[in-house]
Order: sequence, then structure tokens, then C-alpha cells
Amino acid sequence: MALFAAFVLSGCAYGFGMFFDTDFYRWEWLIIAGSMLAAVAHRLWMPKANRKLTPVYGLLIIALLYLLTLTHQPASVLSSLEQTIRWSAYAAFMSAMIIWFSAKQHRSYLVAALYTSGLFVLVGALAGWMGLIAFPDIVLTTTDSRLSAVGSRLAGFMQYPNFLGAVAGAYLLWFLIQAVRSNVALSLAVASAGVVPAALVLMLTESRGAWLVTLIGWLAGLWLVGGKRSEFTLSRSSGRSAIAGEAAGNALAAIDAGMTEIAEDVLGTKGIAAAELSGMTGTAVATEGRGLKGTAVEVSGARGTLVADGISTQTVSVQVNHRTVWLLYSGWMLVCAVFAYRLIVSIGTRGEHARATLEELVWLMAFCAASVGGFVALRWLLEHMKVKRVSVVAWSGLLVGLASFVLLLPSFTHGRLSGGYETAGARRLFYQDAWMLFRHAPLLGRGGESWRMLFTQVQTQPYVGNEVHSGYLELALDLGLIGLLVCAVVGAVILRQVWRSERVGLVPIGVLLLHAAVDFDMSFGYYWLLLIGFVVCFMEERDIDASGVVERELDVVASVKLEGRERGMVASVMLEERKRDGEESVKLGEREREAVANVKAWRRLGLPAAAVWLAAAAVLGVRFDRAVQYREAASTAYGTAQSAALRQSAALRAAFDANPYWTRIRIELAELAPPPERAVLLAAGLRYEPQSVPLLWALGQLAAEQSDVQGAAHYMRLALRYDRFSLDHQTEAVVTMSQLAAGMRAAGRLEDARLAADSAVSFFAAYEAQEHQALGVNSRKFAVTAASLEAAEQSRQLLLQIGPLAGKSPLEEPVISYNNDTNTLP
Repeated sequence: MALFAAFVLSGCAYGFGMFFDTDFYRWEWLIIAGSMLAAVAHRLWMPKANRKLTPVYGLLIIALLYLLTLTHQPASVLSSLEQTIRWSAYAAFMSAMIIWFSAKQHRSYLVAALYTSGLFVLVGALAGWMGLIAFPDIVLTTTDSRLSAVGSRLAGFMQYPNFLGAVAGAYLLWFLIQAVRSNVALSLAVASAGVVPAALVLMLTESRGAWLVTLIGWLAGLWLVGGKRSEFTLSRSSGRSAIAGEAAGNALAAIDAGMTEIAEDVLGTKGIAAAELSGMTGTAVATEGRGLKGTAVEVSGARGTLVADGISTQTVSVQVNHRTVWLLYSGWMLVCAVFAYRLIVSIGTRGEHARATLEELVWLMAFCAASVGGFVALRWLLEHMKVKRVSVVAWSGLLVGLASFVLLLPSFTHGRLSGGYETAGARRLFYQDAWMLFRHAPLLGRGGESWRMLFTQVQTQPYVGNEVHSGYLELALDLGLIGLLVCAVVGAVILRQVWRSERVGLVPIGVLLLHAAVDFDMSFGYYWLLLIGFVVCFMEERDIDASGVVERELDVVASVKLEGRERGMVASVMLEERKRDGEESVKLGEREREAVANVKAWRRLGLPAAAVWLAAAAVLGVRFDRAVQYREAASTAYGTAQSAALRQSAALRAAFDANPYWTRIRIELAELAPPPERAVLLAAGLRYEPQSVPLLWALGQLAAEQSDVQGAAHYMRLALRYDRFSLDHQTEAVVTMSQLAAGMRAAGRLEDARLAADSAVSFFAAYEAQEHQALGVNSRKFAVTAASLEAAEQSRQLLLQIGPLAGKSPLEEPVISYNNDTNTLP
């Protein structure tokens, strides 16, 4: 199952982050099918376990909300169905992860899957930067200093630097957490191997938003990781003293789990009586051995050394507060990252298709290896250092790292921090227009891809903005306030479980959630799959049945790491005490039994319903995937012109039958169909996307081809109303109507000629008025073209020659006003 998780995460990242739905169709039904099979396999061959699948049901509810948008004027039927399948796939993936990996004893497999896929994404991105692999747009080059200080930004397999930066920041903090928790040199070496690559990728993306949220996450990690201690490392010098040391370590582990009485039992089974057991910050543990002369152990903020006199001395390594380790490791990470950055950043200044030299490659590998050795050496230093010096060394190490980072960072990269914030102004426009769009459907939204489908209708300035650059705004536009509230509740339930299990897990999760507020990370399927992986990695679930409390306590016994007879003795003591005391952990009262019964009843209803839903989503995903395959076959049709056209038409017809909601297929098929059928095909598409500019424009062009002046003017006017800042459409509308006017005059249809010429002049007047209002944002310019100016002048001359319209046509409308208070959505 770990291989399945790693394969899905790595494959979805490699497939452009699963940004495009046409790329994600196959992955969606494969994920659903694979997850369902994994759940069945776990049920058949693994120990019986009833997992809490509440988060899965929450994701399915979100999928249901997208499906329900089909009942209230969705912007796009296809987009709403696509989002329904996506969220169903996310739910299926999460169910498989919870079923297989939520148990603590299986968590390491999920950690391995996350680790492997993370290195694949990060090392793959670095390989692309160094020219070692070829991948489309893995590095984005630009000459605009506002977008990049170096001239190149690392985009990775997702082809988007900002999202890659967020992924790298989340993984950087996740690797640090794993390194801080590692107590064995080998596990520390493995965990720390990803730290420098993640930091290096984060820097090369030049994503200031990702830098900021990673810094916030690091500060949160400094707070959340502190307080806990690493496990004792025992030096077994003789039998009985080694047993005493092991007992102390096991007892302390039980204390951390909150089971003081178990700790007392543990010490008792090892021949040691506990006089006092302190909590997470404990000040002292006093022991008195049977037959040994015990001594008090002074912890001083960390549980220290246990000395048992009588046979030999047993040493338990000094346990350092995790916060101290976090500081020291962070300082070392900064030193290594800045040296590695200086080494390879110059590759980006060499232009597109630059390749690293062999010397640069060797030095980079040496830096990465040295960084791993440094982490291991620092761990050894902490274990053998006096407790009083540890904190000073940790803060000093962090300061050295910060100083090195600031002093050694190349000067040309400083501009990325000190200027180039014009893009923030563009996003402000996005958010203003999104708010205007949100007000048209505040409660229920307009379904999937609402912003992409409708933003041109409320656009106040010309900009390139197919994405609203805020995942939460996107959800609000799609599902309205009701959907946003449901998403918030589902998210709160999931994050609450992480908070109760392992709070430090909120650090990498928070990086992803925070960055999604200012960018369109949520549009990537890989974002949600990675987020689910992190959530399950830190969300501990326990079995639920009539003996739930007993199982929880047995988990604590297992976490104490006793072996064989000792574990059985402790469990036996605990159960005997519970039976003797008559507590509810063994025999639940009627109320508790009723609650458990209700949970099981809901599960009996929920699981079959979820299975049917997921199966239906998988079937729909297969259909959409087949449509993509048919369309690809149509684009590669071969043979003579006639045979190729027939093959192309047949393939497109099959694609259309598999997915009749896809506007692109509809338009491509209409181009091959005879005019009467073409009109029917295009007009029928408005049922699924009533405000689709491509459909309206295709209908307008068809009307112009058929010399239908009124139809051409009507559809083109609607298309321009819905996308008024399209230079191509504005120009083509004026030119087409001007040519149509000339054709109608030549055919003797003077009324149609007047209507066409008047429409051309009207279109140009609106076009010219917008030019004076448009400012142009994020490099998009808007100006009157020479072709439109010439065509409008020809139409004016024609009107002077044949005279103006005798009367207003019923379909003739005044020049459209594009002010925000009058431009309302239908």
C-alpha cells in the first residue's frame, strides 16, 4: 500500500500536478478503483479494525455539493461534474490512507511514501534546473525583473514556481520534523537528506509568498515541536543495571503518554519502585532499587542520567528538548542551503536550456552529503554536551546560520525581496472582481470553475487571470457561503484530530493551507493528495468498538516498547486494576453502548452509500477519459484528405458521445458537420454552458457565413459582453460585420447592409471607449487595432452612401455600457 501511495503522489506530481482535468481523468478513476480495492484487501487480510472515516464523509459531502450545483444555473455542467469526480477521488484516496496507515504501527510506511515522492518532486526539479532532464517549462525564463531577479524561476513538474515553492516549504519543515524526532544515526541521515534539496528548491522558485508562509511555519514549528524529549539511548554495561535503565526509559515513555500508573507498573516489573514520576517538564525521578542502592536523577528540564550503584553504572543519554534541536538544525540548514544556492543559481542566468557543468554537479552532491554528515555530527554533539550549554549552542548555531545566509546570499537576488510588488496590485483587482462575481450567487455559488467561466463578465481592467489566485475565494465562487461553511467545518474536524494527535503536524499542513489563500494551489490535484498524505501522517486513529477505552490503553502499553513477558505483565496489571475498580474502561454503561451502536449503524449505512457513490464517480471518470482518448485519436488521423476527415469525424463523434458536455469537442465536431447540423450542435451546447464565449462566437461566425446579419450581430454582441477585453474578438467583430455589410450591399440587400454596417460602427465605438479606460495589468495591453479602425471607417463610408437605418431593428441594442453597476450577470 505504501507503494500505491508513493506511486499516486509521484505520478500526479509528474503529470503537471494534475492541474488539467483532461490529464486527471484517468488518475481519478484509477485512484478510486485502487483505493476501493485496497480497502477490501485490508478487510480481508489484515486484522479487523474499525476506523473513523468522518473526514472521508466530509470530502464526499463537498463532492455532493458540486453535483447539487447542477440544479441552480451552473456556469458549466462539465466543470461541476469534473469537481464532483475530483473530490470523490480525494475521498477515496483518504479512505485508503486512513484504513492502512492511521494505526501507529503502520505510520512508518506512509512516512516512507511521502519521503520517496517528496524527493522525486524536489530532486526532479533540481535536475531540471541543472539541465539533466528535459521536461516542458520545468524552468520558466523571463526578462522581466519584476517576475524574477535571476531571470529564471524553478517551476518543477507542476510548471508553476509559486506552487512548487509551497510544496518545497511544506516538505522542508516536514523533513526538519522527522530529523528532530530521529534518535538513531541512520534514521537521522535519511530524514536530513531531504532538507537541503527542499531549501534549495524553495529558494530557486523565487516565490515570496512561499518564503513567507514557510517562515511562519518555521516559527510555528519552533513553538509546537518544543516540550517533548527524544527517547533514551542506552549503553548496556551489565544485566541488572541495563534492565533498570530500560525500565526508566519505558516508564518515561508511559508518562509522555499520560499513563502514570502504567509507568509505576513498568518500574515494578523491573524491580524498581517509583517514588515520584514527573510529567513532560518533570524535575526529578527518584528510584529505590531492590538490592541496589538507587540515586535521585535530576532532570533539569530534560530527563537526565540514571545511576544505579551496586553492580555498574548505567547511562541514559541526555535528552535534549526538541526546540533546541530545531534551532540548531535550522542554523545548519541555512548554512548548507546558501552555499548550495550560490553554487547553482548562476545556471539560471545563462538563459534557457542551460546545463550544469560536471564540477557544479559534483560540488552539489558533496554539499548535500556534507549536510547529512553535519546533522549526524550535531546530534552526537548534543548527546554528549552538558545540559546547561545546549541552549546556548543551539541559539548560537541559528545566529551563525542566519548571518551566513544574509552575508553569502548573492546580491542580485536581493531585488526579489526589495521590489517588484506590482503583481500584488493585479491580485487586488482579481479579488475585487471576485467579490463582485460572488455577490451574484452568494449562497450556492455557480458550480465548478465559476471564476474561469465568468470572470470576463465582471472584469474591470484587462488582465491575464484565468485563476483567481485564492483557493478559498475559488471555493466561495463555486459553492457559495453554504459550501464554504461546509468546507470550513470539514477542515476544522480534520485539523482538530491532527491537533489532538500530533500538533506539530499542523506545521507542513499549515504551509499548504496558508499559501493557498494567496494562490491557486487548490486547482492542482497533487495539492489535495499531498495535503491528505500529511494529514493522515499526523492524524492518529484508534479502533472503535465496545471496548474502545481498553484498546486505547493497550496502545499505550504497546508504545512503552516492552518486550514479551514484561508487556504481558503490565497489560495484566492494568486490566486487573480496571476490573477490580469497576471503571467504565472495561464495562461501558448503557449510554456508551448506545453511542457505539449508533456509530456502527451509521457506518452500515454510510459505507455502502459511499461505495456506490465512488463507483459511479469512477464510471463517469472512465467515460471522460475515453472522450480524451478519442479526441487525441482525431488529432492524429492520417490518410488522404477525405479518409483523414472521415476518421477525424468518427473519432470526434465517439468523443462527443462519451462526453457531450465538453464544449471544445462540440465546436471541433461542428466544424466538420454540414451547416444545418452545425447550428444545432452549437446551440445545444448553450444548455451546458449558457455563457460560453467560444460557443457564442462560433454561433456568430456561423451566422455570418450564412449571411444572417441579425444572428451574427446578436451572438457577437453577447460574446463581447461576456469578454469585452478580448482584442481578437473586438477586432474580428468589427471586421466581420464590415465585410458582411459590403457583401449585403453587393447582393442588393440594403437593409441588411445598413444593419451590418451600423453594428460594425457600434462595436468599434464600444471598443474605442474601453481603450481609454483600460490600464493594462500584468503585461496585458488593450488598444484599438489598425484592422478594426480601417473596417469601422469603411462601414461609416458605406452608411454615408446608402443612408442610415430607416428604423431600429428589434435585435439592435444600444452601445453596451460596461460600468460595474450596469454590467450584471444574467
